[in-house]
Amino acid sequence: MGSHRNYNLMIETLVIFKRYLSGDSPLESKLRKLEFSSMNEEDNLPTNQELSKELEIPRVKLNKELRVLYEKFIEGTWDSPPEIKEVFHTIVISIPYDERKQKHGKNWYYEPDERSTHFRLKLTHTPRIGEQLDLSFIERNEKFKRGYVYDISHCIYGDVHDIQVHVHPFKNYYHQWEKMKDEHEWWERQRRNW
Repeated sequence: MGSHRNYNLMIETLVIFKRYLSGDSPLESKLRKLEFSSMNEEDNLPTNQELSKELEIPRVKLNKELRVLYEKFIEGTWDSPPEIKEVFHTIVISIPYDERKQKHGKNWYYEPDERSTHFRLKLTHTPRIGEQLDLSFIERNEKFKRGYVYDISHCIYGDVHDIQVHVHPFKNYYHQWEKMKDEHEWWERQRRNW
């Protein structure tokens, strides 16, 4: 049984980094003409089946060529790392999931909070864990507008770097440290029981 390949991801990656395509095959020419924006919710890239029909290349042959181009790109990143063109911060001010989940019978469910705030900014630097963030331009009565940074995560979408800053609207970093300590102790107990 062969491994499953995500050809749509390969196509997306090759289109985003098309400047690294150096051949002149019909597939490479087509990929260079396509445009993709990670900020656009509409996925307008063709699938491998659609490319196969359009280029009149048998799908098995097209898939093989996609794999070769993709692996060549990945291996080439050691010599010529791709450049990130855009960096932005996604600010998420909300009560964390584990503090908001509710028990309903035997099941847990997540109750969304309409006061949560999610938006993107281009900040000059990334706030650090434990720092307080206050966004005065948000209406206080309608949405959370301030709190303490408790988590930071980095997501790379092609040539875009999204730094996600998670802010707790009420509790400071000490509260988060206590939660992490409790979770660590729980895992240690579980590990000893195995």
